[in-house]
Amino acid sequence: MKIISCVLVFAMLAISVPMVAAQDKVYFVPQESIVDGGYCNSADVEIWVNATEFKSGQINLSYNSNCANVTNYAWNTTNFPMSGWTHHDGREWITFMTSMPSLTGNYQIGTLTIHCESDECTTPLNFIEGSKLFDPSANEIPANWINGTFECIPPNTCGDLTNDGTVDMGDVRLLLEHVGTHGAYEWRADVNCDGEINMGDVILLLNHVVGDPDEYPLNCCEE
Repeated sequence: MKIISCVLVFAMLAISVPMVAAQDKVYFVPQESIVDGGYCNSADVEIWVNATEFKSGQINLSYNSNCANVTNYAWNTTNFPMSGWTHHDGREWITFMTSMPSLTGNYQIGTLTIHCESDECTTPLNFIEGSKLFDPSANEIPANWINGTFECIPPNTCGDLTNDGTVDMGDVRLLLEHVGTHGAYEWRADVNCDGEINMGDVILLLNHVVGDPDEYPLNCCEE
């Protein structure tokens, strides 16, 4: 009887504990965007919302316009047919509303196309004051607005496996490891342009770094 009583008590306690809902949030996918190739290259960054019983929202986004520029915004017309977008250098204003009474769950709001304005830079993607979620009665819903980053990195350089802008012993070590582990083919690792990545590439890269670069030029095939 005591065992049964304990089981009943624990069951009642479990029933009486209220469920704690996860905090509503708005966030980027990917949270940290990296564009290889720098200036004049672009990447798509999605905006998502994960919330309970929301009807609409507005997003005020800021970033460094010397580093990046939003060239397009495509909203999710399926879930948010009533949407708007206004653009000015370094600022984006986005509104969205569902035609349903409300939505609960994880939904993509839309997709930003962001263009690099520099070969090498990083800018925050910040949800700033005025960004809000609303319930069906137009009351604001508390939410966690998770900022992101957008980074532009220089174009790939033949032999620069570490992508730090220089060809040095760090690249030689990485290439040797790449050969030893039979890594996948990579354009900038095939420094003798023979269609394979092997010890021939390691020797050429080593001679290029520690010897005379003019005597041992790197010759990667076109990417």
